[in-house]
Amino acid sequence: MSLKLQNIPKGYKQTEVGVIPEDWRVEPLNKNIIFVNGKAHEQNIVDFGKYIVINSKFISSDGEVKKYSDKCIQPVYRDNITMVMSDVPNGKAIAKCFYVDQNNTYTLNQRICSMKSISDDSRYLFLQINRNPYFLSFDDGVKQTNLRKDDILKCLVKIPNDINEQKIIANSLLNVQELIEKLEKLIEKKKAIKQGAMQELVTGKKRLPGFSGERKSILLGKSAQIKARIGWQGLTTAEYMTEGDYYLITGTEFDNGFINWDKCFYVDKKRYDQDTYIQIKENDVLITKDGTIGKVAFIGKVLKPATLNSGVFVIRPLNESFHPKFLFYILQSDVFDKFLSQLSAGSTINHLYQKNFVNFNFNAPPSIEEQEAIAKIISEIDIEIVALEQKLIKYRQIKTGMMQQLLTGKIRLVN
Repeated sequence: MSLKLQNIPKGYKQTEVGVIPEDWRVEPLNKNIIFVNGKAHEQNIVDFGKYIVINSKFISSDGEVKKYSDKCIQPVYRDNITMVMSDVPNGKAIAKCFYVDQNNTYTLNQRICSMKSISDDSRYLFLQINRNPYFLSFDDGVKQTNLRKDDILKCLVKIPNDINEQKIIANSLLNVQELIEKLEKLIEKKKAIKQGAMQELVTGKKRLPGFSGERKSILLGKSAQIKARIGWQGLTTAEYMTEGDYYLITGTEFDNGFINWDKCFYVDKKRYDQDTYIQIKENDVLITKDGTIGKVAFIGKVLKPATLNSGVFVIRPLNESFHPKFLFYILQSDVFDKFLSQLSAGSTINHLYQKNFVNFNFNAPPSIEEQEAIAKIISEIDIEIVALEQKLIKYRQIKTGMMQQLLTGKIRLVN
């Protein structure tokens, strides 16, 4: 007996797709699927139609991006599984599935297929085939990926013989998915509340109780020290280190307005000491000036000495001319968006020049105390959002772990 067979637990068996319970089976989709191809809808797209067109954008956006048709050219029905059959190299849509939950609502576009299970639980099959690694293997990262009907129907799936077990597994995983979706909606709601608070408080449309006086105009170039690593210093990516004592902030580690220190590269002491102006301190405001323009981060705690590469500005107030965190939120508001739009004049800007940035002008409450109070209110919402997003990460990790265990039979939910 081979070592591989000796390691198979009691009650399990070896198959072409791995070890599964003895009372499960492995079979290609063509054994138990009614397959239908979608049809072209270009001539029937309307602004407001009776039917939602299931196309690649609709599926890849989880139903958020919709097109409508006045005709149901290729109907799909409740419990159908629809799947994207074509995508660009390394695309996120190929083999992504959408589960149809009601009749008389959808029509199926070309390059999308529909599958209906004959005897197994459709929701269980949906979980097995959605972005199945077998389908993803057709993407070579170079050319357009096109899945053919024959390719799809050859996909091998692991299926419990007992349909009740299929349903229990599907219910468990979809319940977790429901929790994830509720949490995603709550996060979006909190972000909308934050945007509303910024629109009201940061721009001065609403005043906090207990404060008065006219808002003042602040010209950034006269009120702040703006520094970045200058070109002649010649820091190159070849000098980036994966460990060390001196963090290098490049902008790619900006995460929801803060620095994810775990994503930082490092530089040697010589590079850190080279420019004291860009040695990062608490309450610094950072903004990207290359690549993705205008990403902002606020420095709370500095875990190790840190410096910047040439793609990031550090901003510090002169003579307490403004509260740093108030500026942090100003730079996330429509006020700064409009400033960038004026700079671009309708085209994309790839660099934020200091000679332009110093001309940014914004209105602020007259006292540092009021600016700080506004920043504190918005910061508390930020803290809630960060906590919810961390919870969301955990939920997604739980779901991934459950799928790895339940869809392979490693953990059983029945006796």
